[in-house]
Amino acid sequence: MTEKLMTFALGGGVEYFDAAAIRQIVRDAESTDYRFSSLIMGIVKAPHFK
Repeated sequence: MTEKLMTFALGGGVEYFDAAAIRQIVRDAESTDYRFSSLIMGIVKAPHFK
């Protein structure tokens, strides 16, 4: 799901070098039981989105 959200946020497909950022977003969201808002915030704060 995080990969699909990242694809939508970036306006294109994710590449192999985006995998580390996606894994980090999922790891960070674990502390909040993977709340949807945690995934969104992780994507917005990711360097790829800026």
